[in-house]
Parts: sequence; structure tokens; C-alpha cells
Amino acid sequence: MTLSTIEYEHLPPLPEGTGLTFVLEQVASQLKGDWKSQLQSIYYLRVLLKYNPGQVNNMFQAFGQSLLALLQKGKLPTHLLKIILSLLSEVFFHAQREAINPQIVLTMAPFLLPKSLATEKASIRQEAQKGLSNLVTYCAMMYESFEVLCKHSMDKNPSLSEQAIKLLASLLQSVNSRFMELSPQTLSILIKTLSVLISSKRANIQTFALQICEYIHSLVGNENFSNLLSNLLAPEQVQSLVS
Repeated sequence: MTLSTIEYEHLPPLPEGTGLTFVLEQVASQLKGDWKSQLQSIYYLRVLLKYNPGQVNNMFQAFGQSLLALLQKGKLPTHLLKIILSLLSEVFFHAQREAINPQIVLTMAPFLLPKSLATEKASIRQEAQKGLSNLVTYCAMMYESFEVLCKHSMDKNPSLSEQAIKLLASLLQSVNSRFMELSPQTLSILIKTLSVLISSKRANIQTFALQICEYIHSLVGNENFSNLLSNLLAPEQVQSLVS
């Protein structure tokens, strides 16, 4: 078993007497080393997150830029990439208990989407899909989750846009009866995105967008749905959604 294959439930606590400050110093140092040192540092962050979930935002304030720099390098060793994706998945999992900084979603979720496609290695794809599942389940009421998925649902890459709009549908299923509790900003980006997608030249995207509109209509009723459209869209956009 390697550090990158240890499942969340099997992550052991740090040795008794190991101080948090010492571990954070180790992480900071190892993130600057070779990929094996970086892998060790991500492992420590996973352990810290599991046993100190209240530190999630502090951890990302301290190390988020370093993680982002690693992800932006492009091709990483599989073990290192997998453990980073595991960490991100676990961060989104902990969002059910700890409010996470919105910047974590905005900066990290976009890296999960392309890694979740069929073109990736199975181990990477599965870890990315797990992270996205946690995102749509536990970060469902966050504007940033909608922003990331709405933006990528209009991506020029057909596979990426289809994956994003499917996740958008899953996100709304997690929201469910809380739909009208979404912020005005969230409702605006969602409805405006759907008004564009429903006129897409890609038949599958059109179909998904229509299904999402029908689902929203079933949640809020005819009057609320009509009010949403008229308040957020131009008349010609409203017509494209109701025709």
C-alpha cells in the first residue's frame, strides 16, 4: 500500500506528541521538494483534515497556492495527482460540517472536471468523479459550485460541457426543495446559463438544459417559474425557454 492508495477511513492519526506546528512546517518544506516529498506533504494534509476538520480554511490559506501551482504544472506522476484529488474530494466531503472558503471551490473544482473524463486513467478518473460527487452533494447551496458548472457547461470541449451540465443537474437534485433558498446571484447565473444552453447547437446539451428547466418548474410551480424567467431574462430569452 502506498500513501496515495490509503482510503480516507484508514488514515491513521499523527503519532502521539506530534505538534501541529511541526507538521505544518514539514508540509511547507516538503511541498518545495521532489514529487515524493510532495506526496508525503499531501498525505499529511489529508491526515490533518481528517482529525482537524476545523482547520480546512487555514490549511488552504497556507498551502492552496502551492497546490494550485502543482496542478497547473500539467503532467504529474500518477501517485501524486491521485493523492491531490483525494485531498480535494475530502475537502468537499467536510463541507457538510465546516463552511469552506468559496475560493476553494472556484480554484480547485475546475481541475476535477477534465480529470473525470473517460480519457483519463481509471484511478485518476474515479478519484476526480468522487470529488465532483462530493461537490454537488455537500456544496450544493454555494454560488461558486453553480458558477464553475455553469461556466464549464458552455465549454467548447463537448465531453467537458456534457459532464458539467450533468453535474449541474445533480447539483439541483441535491438542492431539491431548497431551490428558492438559493441566493439571487445563484438563481441569476443558473437561469441565464440555461437560456443559452437551451439554444445550443449540440442536441444533447439542449436536451439536458430542457430537462433541468422542467425539473426546476416541478420544484417551484408555474407562477414562481414564470416570475424567475421574467425577472432575470429578456422577453426573447423567456420565449426560448417556454416555447
